[in-house]
This record gives sequence, C-alpha cells and structure tokens, in this order.
Amino acid sequence: MKKTNLRHWLTAGLATVLIACLAACGGDGGKETDPATDAPTVTEAPTSPDTPAASETNAPETDPVTEAPTESETLRVLEWESYDAALDNSAVDQKAEHTIDQSQWVVTDGLDRVMSTYTQTGAKDEEKIVAIFYWTWHGDFSNQGQKAYNNQQNIDKLIAMGKTERDYMTLPIGELKKLGIKTEMGPYHFWDEPVYGYYSANDEWVLRKQAELLAAADVDVVFFDNTNGSFTWMQSAKTVMKVFSEARAQGVDAPDCAFMLPFGGNSDARKQLYDLYDQIYSKDYYSDVWFELDGKPMIMAHNSCLDRNNAKDKTIYDFFTFRANNGDYVTGETALNQWGWLSRYPQAYYHNDKNQIEQMTVGVAVNHNYVNGRIAPMSLGENIIGRTWTSRGYDTRENAILYGACFREQWENALQVDPKVVFVTAWNEWVAMRINDWAGMYQNCFVDQYNAEFSRDCEPSTGILKDHYYYQLADYIRQFKGTNPIEAASWEKLIDVNGGYGQWANVTPTYNDYFGLPDRDANGYTDPETGKRFHYTNDTGRNDIYDAKVARDYENIYFMVRTVENLTPYTDAYWMNLYIDMGEVEGGKNWENYEFILNKTNPENETTATLERFTGNGYETEIVSKVTYAVKGNVMTVCIPKTMLGIPAEEMDFEFGFKWTDNTLVDDGDIMKWYVNGDVAPVGRFNYCYSTTGSAEYVPAEKKSSDVLDLTDEATREYLKGAVSDSTVGIDYEFTAEGLKLTSTVAGSDAAFLLDYDKISPAVMAENYDTVVITYKTLNADTKELRLAVASADIKDVVAARARKINLTADGASHTGDLALANLRSTKGYVHKMGFYFAKDAAAGQSILIEKIEFVTEEAAE
Repeated sequence: MKKTNLRHWLTAGLATVLIACLAACGGDGGKETDPATDAPTVTEAPTSPDTPAASETNAPETDPVTEAPTESETLRVLEWESYDAALDNSAVDQKAEHTIDQSQWVVTDGLDRVMSTYTQTGAKDEEKIVAIFYWTWHGDFSNQGQKAYNNQQNIDKLIAMGKTERDYMTLPIGELKKLGIKTEMGPYHFWDEPVYGYYSANDEWVLRKQAELLAAADVDVVFFDNTNGSFTWMQSAKTVMKVFSEARAQGVDAPDCAFMLPFGGNSDARKQLYDLYDQIYSKDYYSDVWFELDGKPMIMAHNSCLDRNNAKDKTIYDFFTFRANNGDYVTGETALNQWGWLSRYPQAYYHNDKNQIEQMTVGVAVNHNYVNGRIAPMSLGENIIGRTWTSRGYDTRENAILYGACFREQWENALQVDPKVVFVTAWNEWVAMRINDWAGMYQNCFVDQYNAEFSRDCEPSTGILKDHYYYQLADYIRQFKGTNPIEAASWEKLIDVNGGYGQWANVTPTYNDYFGLPDRDANGYTDPETGKRFHYTNDTGRNDIYDAKVARDYENIYFMVRTVENLTPYTDAYWMNLYIDMGEVEGGKNWENYEFILNKTNPENETTATLERFTGNGYETEIVSKVTYAVKGNVMTVCIPKTMLGIPAEEMDFEFGFKWTDNTLVDDGDIMKWYVNGDVAPVGRFNYCYSTTGSAEYVPAEKKSSDVLDLTDEATREYLKGAVSDSTVGIDYEFTAEGLKLTSTVAGSDAAFLLDYDKISPAVMAENYDTVVITYKTLNADTKELRLAVASADIKDVVAARARKINLTADGASHTGDLALANLRSTKGYVHKMGFYFAKDAAAGQSILIEKIEFVTEEAAE
C-alpha cells in the first residue's frame, strides 16, 4: 500500500489540542464510567457525514470541532463518546446477513504484482460474467482407487539424476520404474500436487475452500466437465452444489453451477440431459446455485439431440437456455448461440442470436500445435502452447513459467474484445491419462495435462506454481468486470482498549470474513508408494473470525477482531496473529510483503502483546515494542501507536493492508499453509484495506481508437519483414527509411503484395474498427489506383475477397486514402490477412511508398 497525501498537519498548538487524548492506550483518561455497565461514558467524536452516531440521543449538543484562533488548519479536539449499553453485546448471529465485498480487498502477490482496485478498473459492471471450467470427476476417480502419479515430481527426480525432462516420455516404463519413477501406461497422472493434496471431489472441506477462493476471485459460474460420453459424475456434482449453497448462507458469494455436455447433438448428450433434468433440475435441487441466462437455467449442449415431437424432450428443450459448445480451437463459431471453451490466440468469439459478441474464451495454456494448427498432446512439448507461449514466441526470462505469458496475452485480448462472458480454462482438471496411442497419431503421451509448463489449471498447487495463477486470474477478472470503490474509514475517535464492544458501533468500514469452515476428514486418491488411499484430516480451525474493524485517533491505531465463539487462551500456539502491510517502506524489509506481525511471540499476559518487524530474512523478526491489548469474550482489541508502524506523527491520511490469522502453523515462512490451516481473514494473500481517504478517483484510460503501423519507423519495418506472405506475387518490395516501397512487375490484376497481418497485430478486430487508412506517396504518374482487401482466415481468402479501390493523388506528396471495413469482404472477426493490389488494367512499373497503415474508429477519424 502506498501512503496518500496529508489532509491535516499538526501545528505548534498540538500539545494543547491533544489534551483529551490518552497518554497510554488503556488508561481511563479521567473519564466517567457508567455504573450499570462499568463502561466508559464518553462524548461523541466527530463522525463522517456518511457515518451517523450510534445513538443520536447521546450525540454532543455542541460542535465537537475546536479550531485554534489562528490561520493555520489544526486538528479537532477528540472527546469521549457515549453509546447505548446494549451495543456491548458482541454475540454473533450466524443466520444474519453477512455481506462480503471482495473488491474492497487488496493484494500484492508472491511475484510482487499489485492487484487492480477501483482506481484502475472503474465501477463494477454487474452484467459481465466470468465462467471457469471445473472438474467433478475427482470423486469417482479417487473412489475407483486411481493412483496419484505425479508427473512434475517424477520429472524433477529424473533431472536430479542427471537426466532430462524428455527422458520421462522416451525411456521405457520398465526402465523408469528401475530408477524409482512411479508411472504406468493408462492410469491418470497429476501434472503436480494440488495445495489440498490429491483430493476427492466429495471432500466437502476442499469444496468449501474452493468456494471461498472462487468467490474471492469474483468468479460467477463453474461449468462442470461432462464432455466425455454419458458420464455426469452426478454424486460429486450434487455435492459441489450443496456445499456452494451452504457457503452462500454464510456470506460466501460462491459461484453458480452449470454443465458442459458432449461436443455434439448425440445420444450421449441426450442421455445426460435426461439424467440431469431428472435428478437435479426437475427436483429443484439447490436451485439457488443454478446458473441462468435469458431467464432460464443455462446449459452448454447441442439441443439438436432432442426430438421436440417427444413430450419429455420438448419439456427439456423448453426448460433450458442452450448454448451449443464448440470444441474447436481454431475455427470459431459456425452458427449463432454457440460458446467455446478453449481457443488459440487470438481467441474466437461467439455471437448470440442478436449478433452481439456474447462469449469468448481465455486459456492458461492450449494443447494445440501452433505450427500445424492441430490439437496435440501437451507432452509433445515442441510447438505446443504452454504457459509461457505467446504469439510473439516463448517467454524466456528467468522463472517465466510463474508469470503466465499465454494467460496474460489471452486476457489482454479479451479485455479489448470486451464480450459479456469470459470462459476461463481452467480451475482443477489436474489429471490426464498416459495414453499408449492417441488418434493414431501420437504414442505414449499425455493429451490435456502434462507438467507445470504444459498444464492449464489456476487452482493453487504445492509445486513451483503455488498461487501465482490464482491471483493473475483474480486480477484480470477485476480488470474485466470492474470493482467497487474502497470505502474511506470513519473519522478519528478515541477508543478504550478495555472498554465495551459498543464503542465500535459507528466505526466503519466493517471487514467481514468467511466463517463456518468444517473440519476435514476424507479420503483422496491412492498413494502409489503404499497402495493405500490418502486420508486427509484437518482440525486446525479454532478461533473462527467473523469480522474486524480499525479505528484511529491522532496518535494510535486500534484493531478490533471478533470471532464466532469466545477466543481461546492467549497461551495457545499461533494465536491471533495480525499481519500489517505498510506498502513501500524504506529498506524493503518484509516477509511476503508484510512488514509487521503481532503475536508471533505469544502475549506476555492478558494485557501486553508484542509487535514485531520482519527483518527481510524469511520469517525472521525483531521486536518493535510491547503494545496493549484486551480480550472480552469473542472480541479482541489492540492499540498500536502509529509511529511504531512507520507512520509519522504529523501524518493524518494514510492507508495500509492488514489481515488476521489464527492457528495457521506458519513458523517456517511457508505462506501456502494459509490455504489449509486455521483461519485466515481475508482468505489467502488478500488483505483488508484501511484507508483514511478511500479509493482515489478513477480516471478512465483513453480508449484505444487506432491501431497504427508506422513504416517510417525502423523497428516497425524490421518487424514487418517477418509478416510478408510467401503468397506475394508480381510485386517487388523494398523497406526504405521512408516506408515500404511497392513496384509492380506484372499487370495490376496479377500483382499482389500480401501481409500476414496477424503476425503484426492479431488483436485488430473488424468489429472494433470502422476504417482502414493508408498514408502513401506515389512514385510515378501512372500510379493512380490502389486496391485493398482484408480477411479473417487464410491467405486464399484475401485473394478471393472483393478488393476495394482507393483513388490516389499522383503528385509524389504524402496523402491518405481510406476504406470502410464494412465494405470489405471477410472482415467478420480478426484482420488476419491484408492484400495490396494495383489497378486492374495498369501495366507493370507502377510504384508507391506506403508510409502508414492504420485501423481507426469513427471517434479517431473525426
């Protein structure tokens, strides 16, 4: 978090103005007490105009703001407020509405990427939808005794022996077993280990954890993978729906649920529709988590499998909103009302029956050979679109696999296209079979998942990828959908650490947390070492955090945290840690971006705790100071002088991130334990943001209104050389300092200079731009006409496209000519190819210099 500008400055009269402030956080300050409650009776401090007093009858009769008789701005006098004693009741009503707005949270992830907030994204668009592909088959597979072979760990073992990654695919399996490598032909293998272990999809503890992470990322709907035969994985699907519904009742904005059926209108799709309708939809099974589109439950399936002359088929046909799922990575839609699930870059997008762009896909990686344009096994390695692949080549920087170049490029393209729905692949597929022969083309291969590089899941793992892709996903969802502004904190007020809970009633905002996580006791996949099923238990949930608040006066910052039940004794290990992220701090000493921690060392007693500072050496800390705290039932309050946190005494406006954790067992610096142990508020690396000013104003970025190729720029010319198509005929071309020189060597109708434009700027969309503008100079008086064609598919489509004419001014000076994209054939979709032709009847020898190619919107053209 970065500190903001100051709103108030202390003056020379500070000592006089602060007489009402306590010298120590827990002292009584000479105030009166209410004999009925033994709570301090105080006078209302000034509140924000949007924050009324807890009890209007106790509001002061006089203006509490006191100004010194000078021209300098001074601080108002803080006085003790009064409140209704009934507000001291801190009991948690677990059935009360418990709203959590994850867009208020802030994150700096493990790669030091700062997540976007309202200042960068602008207001949230409630019409936007993010879907993610989700696998329920882990329940059946684990129950069937599938072994948890781990490809990435096997490869790492081979490399440690001095062998290579390719040896895992080329050495005979018998030889691999002699080397201690556990693998077999046929069974499913994990690309790496999930952070929750090799779990079953019937493990409700895991499903609840997933609900929280998906909610925190603002995912709207999960689509269960039912694309294989007639398998519905019904038990697991029902369990997910049940857990997600129960999570919603406790304030978790868990996603909706839907199904993706086979890629065709076949008998398997019809059988699944019958099964799903009979067991879920006709029975109103957890309908609160059904995903709806156009007013009906939505399903990705081909309704052509239904016979509308059959009564039940007609009932099912009318019950759902259908979107036919298109399985092709290259071609894109073949009709309206289709949706995709995965695509190579630049991704296809899909129109609804109103011809509006409704949906497009974003993939972490794609099991696609970008050279021959075919689906191919992930384990093939060469020419496969892995996590580090981009249309400009592989990301080769150190640790490139952590940064998700492919994912980023696809998301950036989706932001430009701006559909209603983005479908992300994927969340938790995890496994793929070691196949002896696939499609008669590839032997001994893994098709959909292979290892850390050639896999496409975002769910956190115990391996090298950790939680990096999860936060990349969450950040791009924010950029796509927008966020709500971070709420400004209520004004300064006095807090008595030993006072009642009621003094927090008019302190805002309230930082709510997910609550109600069950203990874990479930089987997973089978251990290939022992042949027995993994059994997972976790009962570390102890102090279940419900909400938190922060207040401040001119000297101190007060933290309050409330749990569902009474807090356990302060002597418990890993007890109630408060982590504070102050942002850019001189020296950069932190652990996972946190500078301070409270209670790393257990409190000395019931009133004195220890604030420590991270040294920058892992989880190592040094003591800052003792601080005052108090526990009353399920409420804990802490007072920390702000100067201890590096906030100058005179600074009145500031912000920081913070979180509470309990019993996470983090003593070795492994932050991934936050995903499995104890309670973490908020979840994962997310932090609550305490800001005295709230979000800075959102200033929209200037809308991209043109895509320019300036051929007078040397770097652009060098880049362009690699985009000239082999199909260029009858034209000599030369890259000069003034631009691209074209000279016909045959009659105009046979001369064609062709560009593979997708190698230059594949994100150019005919639907996002109105006009193509060419800046040129004619080099002889006979060059009076230039013809232009663009297309969204192969180079032959450019040749076949109807070229449009630009009349040229043949005087050797720079001029522009333009054509409306709507008048050019084959422009639906991206502009992949572009062709230049001379006049049909002109003889050879025409010559022109192209200085600039520009796609523009009407706004830019004006």
